[in-house]
Amino acid sequence: MTLAAFVLEQEQLDGAIASLLAIAIGVGRQTAIFHAATQFADVGLPVTQLLVERGADLTLRAKLPGDYERTGEIVECTALGYALLFGGDRQRRTVALLRERGAVE
Repeated sequence: MTLAAFVLEQEQLDGAIASLLAIAIGVGRQTAIFHAATQFADVGLPVTQLLVERGADLTLRAKLPGDYERTGEIVECTALGYALLFGGDRQRRTVALLRERGAVE
């Protein structure tokens, strides 16, 4: 687990950390928004909203692990695309937020 993922799961973000996480690029060009947006049942919605407000790039495409049941699968997508693949209902509020803010698939 990355430090960014740990912090996001703890939901302990102050303004400076949120701003840094919103723009920090990790392995495969993944940013914190990818992790927050795919939390099941909108658990990551508050963090997703904060990262979007702090400047998360919603057009960035990353290479990320796919389904854990398909060992070695890699998908290339945006945060919205990843949220649509994983995280539950395609109509959940996190997906709606990303679309409202201009995210692309």
